[in-house]
Amino acid sequence: SPGLGQWVTVTLMVVITIFLLSRVYQYAGSRNQYPVGLTIGGVDISGMTREQASEIIANRYIEAPVVISHQKNSFDLPPSRAEFKLDLTTMLSEADFQRTQQDFWAGFWGYLWGRPVEVAPIALDATYSQTALTDFLIEISSLTDEPAQPPQPVPRTLTFQYGTSGTKTNIE
Repeated sequence: SPGLGQWVTVTLMVVITIFLLSRVYQYAGSRNQYPVGLTIGGVDISGMTREQASEIIANRYIEAPVVISHQKNSFDLPPSRAEFKLDLTTMLSEADFQRTQQDFWAGFWGYLWGRPVEVAPIALDATYSQTALTDFLIEISSLTDEPAQPPQPVPRTLTFQYGTSGTKTNIE
């Protein structure tokens, strides 16, 4: 008949096996999500699925306006106005490659010890129209530029009133 030591050993082995199997199941489920620390164009997509990452990147770059500050004024530039286009497919494909590049068991070992997969940030891949952006900046300059004013004589006092320097937007 088995002794106390054998029962403890078998019980401990069963508990460890169940623990490891549950962790393998958790890790396998987490491989559908992007690894911790992965960024696309400066946007952290850690733990997200492809659809979630696509939505948050589009929200950050396509739906949110760019605020241009000029002197004391600020202007909202919708990305569509500058014909801004993201190459989301390419960026997400690079993210998928980084997600799947690590061996399953090596990744599982890192998962057990709390060591995330090392990933490189993915650069923003987008285009915009320089002429559309220049046209928008010309509109801003037409609203905000002020011509210089020369000094003006004050006839009663025989003095001059100071002129103003004015402003001109540097479009480039």
